[in-house]
Amino acid sequence: MRSVLELPRRWVIALIAAVATVYAAFPPRATVVLVDEIAFQDTLRRMRDGAGYYEATSEAFARLDAALASVTSFRTPFPFLLWRWVPDDLLYPFAVAVVVVVTCALMTRLTVYPVIVLPIAVYLLYVSRGTFEAWLHPELWTLPLLAGSMVAYRRRSFGVAAALACGAFLVRDLAGLLLVGGAIDAIRRRRAIPAWMLAAGVGVTVFATHLVLASRYLHAVGGEAERFGTGDPPRTVLAMAGFRLPLLVGLVIWIVAFPALRRRGELLLAGPLALLPLAGILVNRPYWGILVTPFFLLWALDLACDAWTRRAVKVATG
Repeated sequence: MRSVLELPRRWVIALIAAVATVYAAFPPRATVVLVDEIAFQDTLRRMRDGAGYYEATSEAFARLDAALASVTSFRTPFPFLLWRWVPDDLLYPFAVAVVVVVTCALMTRLTVYPVIVLPIAVYLLYVSRGTFEAWLHPELWTLPLLAGSMVAYRRRSFGVAAALACGAFLVRDLAGLLLVGGAIDAIRRRRAIPAWMLAAGVGVTVFATHLVLASRYLHAVGGEAERFGTGDPPRTVLAMAGFRLPLLVGLVIWIVAFPALRRRGELLLAGPLALLPLAGILVNRPYWGILVTPFFLLWALDLACDAWTRRAVKVATG
């Protein structure tokens, strides 16, 4: 067991890349595709035909009888501005490379047991395109930025950490919780405060501009799914904590996340992000958990391996 835990990082990354390559070449057919995913694909087609992002998004959702009447229903344009330049037949392999391989390669830097990232890679592949298709959901595309920010924080490159957290926020606003945590951590520890404040200021300014631009393409009558008031706790809370995992697993990895973060000295940084599942009290949006479930798995597995290693050493030394 101990020799498995000591598998070199480069071997783990190579194995993840190999599995991801095969999966991207022969992806399973999803049985559940959300309206959002269909609309995102239509948005890209319209953008490639010359439409602007906001116009394309507005028309794509309206075509599905889900007209957008609220600015918060518009995702930020940045992922779409990248995707539009990737050919359709290469877009999913590109997603696998960025979302799975890059994220997992960065995650191996967040633990002394790189092998524990292997099941997380399998989980991300399954979430991207398994029984549930979500590979165009911006939540997935925040993961390499969130992981990169955490790696930079551990290396004390706080300016880089703040910049990447800001980037994650601009890909999906929910990821702004890491930006909040970084600012709290900076103030509490009295370090890198200007970097985090600047990142927060840039993020808020750009996001506010996005909302203003989106307001020009709203429909008078909306068809969006209800949001607030749809929560059914604890089910919707745990479904978000462990997206596409059994509810009991979601509960366990979520609870374990907080002592794990405290032990790592990152509770202030990532604590606000780890609280995201509490949104399930008010809303039924389990896929928001894409932002946090991979990290809950990482922190829980890391803590479990630490406990097993300490026990093995204690037994060996009598």
